[in-house]
Amino acid sequence: MVLMDFVIYLLAGPKVLFGRQIDPEDKSKPGILLFANDTLLRHCYFNRHGAGGPTMLSPCQDAVVMRNGEALSEEVQLNSGDVIGMGQHYLFLFKDPFASTHKDVYNAAPESSMAALPWMLNPATTTSHTEGMILCNTCITTCTDLNSSSCKQSLNRGLPFFKSPECHSLTLQYESGDEDHIVREIFAMGRTSSNDRPPQTAAFLLCMCVQHSASCLQTSDLRRLLLLIANGVQTAMWEHTKGLAAVKPEVVDGESSNPEDLSQQEVMSGLRPLVVWMSNSLELLQFMQFQLPVILQWRTQKEHEQDEDKEVEDLARLEMRLSCVSSASEETVAVLEEVIMLAFQQCVYYITKGIYPVLPGLLDCDPFRESPDLQVPDESAPVSGSGALQVPGEIQHLVDVLSDTWRLLCDCQLHPEISSQLIGYLFYFINASFFNSLMERGSEPGFYHWSRGVRMRANLDFLLEWAHTAGLGEIALEQTHTLASAINLLASPRKNLLQTSWVSLRSEHPALSPAQLHHLLSLYGPASPCRHSWTPSVQDQAAAHQTADILESFDTHHPLVLPDGGYQFELGGQVTDSAVREQLDKLKEFMSSLSNSKSNQAPATKEQEVKH
Repeated sequence: MVLMDFVIYLLAGPKVLFGRQIDPEDKSKPGILLFANDTLLRHCYFNRHGAGGPTMLSPCQDAVVMRNGEALSEEVQLNSGDVIGMGQHYLFLFKDPFASTHKDVYNAAPESSMAALPWMLNPATTTSHTEGMILCNTCITTCTDLNSSSCKQSLNRGLPFFKSPECHSLTLQYESGDEDHIVREIFAMGRTSSNDRPPQTAAFLLCMCVQHSASCLQTSDLRRLLLLIANGVQTAMWEHTKGLAAVKPEVVDGESSNPEDLSQQEVMSGLRPLVVWMSNSLELLQFMQFQLPVILQWRTQKEHEQDEDKEVEDLARLEMRLSCVSSASEETVAVLEEVIMLAFQQCVYYITKGIYPVLPGLLDCDPFRESPDLQVPDESAPVSGSGALQVPGEIQHLVDVLSDTWRLLCDCQLHPEISSQLIGYLFYFINASFFNSLMERGSEPGFYHWSRGVRMRANLDFLLEWAHTAGLGEIALEQTHTLASAINLLASPRKNLLQTSWVSLRSEHPALSPAQLHHLLSLYGPASPCRHSWTPSVQDQAAAHQTADILESFDTHHPLVLPDGGYQFELGGQVTDSAVREQLDKLKEFMSSLSNSKSNQAPATKEQEVKH
C-alpha cells in the first residue's frame, strides 16, 4: 500500500541534508529527517548557489537516489518537475519557483531539460533552450536572469497590472478589514441580471482583489480571500441551480414532469445565471492558476531588491509564500472546476431534455410535402440541396433551440472553446438519439427505403447549414458522422446500392460498425434479389451479428477540455470593455462610502465613551 502525506519541505538554506537520525543527541542530524530503514544517516544533499540559482542534488556514498527513474552516482542539476526517489520508500516532487530563470537549464542537453510546472508559468509565457520569459508592466520581456540589471529595471517599473486602452494601470486598493464587505458587494453585483451589468463583472473585480491582496497584503489575507471567493462562487452556483430546479422540478406530485411544461424561453432564462457563472469561473480559474504565481514572484523579487544581502532568504520567502497559499489556492481551483462542470452539465441536461421528444419525428417529417411544387426526386436524379425546400416544423424547432443556445453563450461571454464544445455535445446527442431511433424502427416493413433516406438527408442538411452559418460546421460534421453515414447509405440509388459489395460498403461507410451496416442492409426494402453480395466478409462475420453494437452509446463523448488561452483578464493585458471598467469605478464608489461610514462611526464611538 502506498502512503502519501503531501508534506512540503522547504529548501531554505544553501545546503540541505536529507538523512536518518539514530541518536537523538547527535548534533549533526540532517536538515530533513527520513525514517525508512534503507535511508542512510547522510543520504543526499541539496545545494543551491545563490538566490535564484540552480539547485544541485548530490547523492552520498552508497545511497540509493533516483531522478526521474534514473539512479544517480554524482551531482546533477535539478529541474522543476523532477521526481526524486530516495531508497525504496520516498518519492518527492521537486518544485523550483525560479525554474524559468536558470540559464544552465536552457543550455543543457534537450533530454535533460524539463519545462517548469504550469502553476508557475503564465499562459503567454514561452521558453526555449536559450532564454526564459518574465512579465514586465507593459509587455512580456525576454530575460535570462532575474538578477540582471535589465530585469531589475523591468521589475522596478512595477507589477503588470490590468490596463485601460490608454495603457493606464487599473488598480484597486483597500484595507484588509474591508475585504469581507467588498467581496460581498462584488457577488451581489454578479447576481444581478447580465442585462444590468457586463457578464464578467464579478470575475474582473475579484481578479482585481486578488491582484491587490497578493501584491500588498499579508499572506494570511490572501488565503482568506481565496477561500471567500471559493465559497461565494459555490454558493451563487448552488442558489441558481436550486432556483432552476424549482421552476421545473424533476417530479411533480409523484409523476414525472413533461418537458413541454417549461418553454424554450424559460429554459434559456433559467440557464443564463449558470452560464454567467461558468464564464466567470473560467476567467477566475486561469487567473488563480497562472497569474497569481507571477504576482507572488514579482512581490518576492521586489522585497529582494530592497534587501540585497539576503539572497538565501529570498527564495525561501517565495517558497514559504507559495506553500502557505497552496491549500487555499487548490481548494479554490477545485471549486471553480466543479462549478464549470456543473454549469456545463446543467445546460446539456435542460436543453437536451427539451429537444429529445422532437427527435423521433425527424424520421417522418417530409421537407418535400410542404409545397405542392416540391416532390421527392426519382432515384436517378441527384439529391438537391436544402435551399429550395420547406423547413419542417420539427427541424425548425431544433434550429431555434441551437440558435437560442448559441446566442445565450455569446451574450454571457462564455469562452468560445467551451461554447463550441457545448454545441458539439448537443449535436452528439442529436446524432445518437436520431440514429438509435432509425435503428429501432428498421423492423417496420419497408422503413429502410431510398425515399426516406432522401428526406432524412434534406432534414440533416438543414441542421448542418445552420452550424455552417454559425461557424460550427466542422464540429457538427464531426459529431453527426455516424448518422450521416447511415442516411447516405439509405439515400443511395437502389440500383447502385445493389451493385455494391459488402467490402465496398464497409470502405465507403467506415463510421458504421459491421453490426450497424448489417442491420441496415438486412432490413432494406424492397428485398434485393442479389442479397448474397451484402453478406458480411469472413473477418466481419462475428462483429456483424453483435446486436449489442447496433445502437450508439451516449457515453463516448470526449470529456470537457479547458482552454489553454484566449482569456479576457491577463496581467498586463488591456481591459477593452468600457462597461467593465465602469463597474470598477462603481465598486470604488462603494468602497469610498464604506470608508466614510467608518469615519462617521469613529467620532460617535468616542462621544459615547466620554459620556460613560
